[in-house]
Amino acid sequence: LGKAITLPALEAGADIDPALVKRIIDDMKGEPGALPLMSFALQDLFAAEKMAPGRPMDLTLAEYVQRSGIESALERHANAVFAGFSDEQQALARGIFSRLIETGQGRLDTRRTATFEELVPAGGDRALVAATVAELAEANARLVTTSGAGEAGAEALLAGKAMVTIAHEKLIDAWPWLRRLV
Repeated sequence: LGKAITLPALEAGADIDPALVKRIIDDMKGEPGALPLMSFALQDLFAAEKMAPGRPMDLTLAEYVQRSGIESALERHANAVFAGFSDEQQALARGIFSRLIETGQGRLDTRRTATFEELVPAGGDRALVAATVAELAEANARLVTTSGAGEAGAEALLAGKAMVTIAHEKLIDAWPWLRRLV
């Protein structure tokens, strides 16, 4: 994990605080799928640094703490993706995500995998649902993952060849909008 944190930062010309590396590694312990979570946190720090022109890029523990770590990075990212959707896509996203969460009933809520057909509301526009799922799965969004869709995205979804799930369990806890759905 240490190399996965430091090497991309160094390649981008950033100085990285060793205390930040230790903190991120500590935050990742026990988390399944730690690398994608770490990626969100580091992308969030990089984005904040790029907004400060004229300063050398340095990634510090203080900035990580100020930005409230991984969960806040996930929340900011998810909110930005959602804000870029039309009203119709936002309504579809609500239905999609609500079908991708298994309510814990006294336990933690967890993500569940669904077929594309399960995500299409009765009488809904399959093509628009497929396009919305594909956008949620794109590399710049990564809020859901699809298996069996490959590069075809929306086309594979429409053909019924894909399963869909929330990209990371941590998103359920980190994104208040998503928690309100359950």
